[in-house]
Amino acid sequence: MDGSQKLPQRIFASANDLVKLGLETDHITLIIAAWLRFLEISEKVNDPLADSLQKLVRNPDALQSVSDTLSFEGLATKVNSQLFIQIANWLTELRSKPVREVLQILKS
Repeated sequence: MDGSQKLPQRIFASANDLVKLGLETDHITLIIAAWLRFLEISEKVNDPLADSLQKLVRNPDALQSVSDTLSFEGLATKVNSQLFIQIANWLTELRSKPVREVLQILKS
């Protein structure tokens, strides 16, 4: 999956639009955090930026991981930095709980 090519135009841009419109961002930030978690735990990723992104995302400090990875110069669209804390919170949840439990948070 070449997420570094697809997510910026499809997901990051939409996340930025939600911020501009003042709309809820829980679901879209979870999507971004899930992609980061995928990069973090996968040994082999079919993505032209995989090596660079995986080095950045593997920082144990979730906020630093999010900030460094999503600010990477090779990404065509950057995520609004106002979302970094929310994404880092989701990443922390994904690092410590099964996905099913994390998804339950959205329902509550």
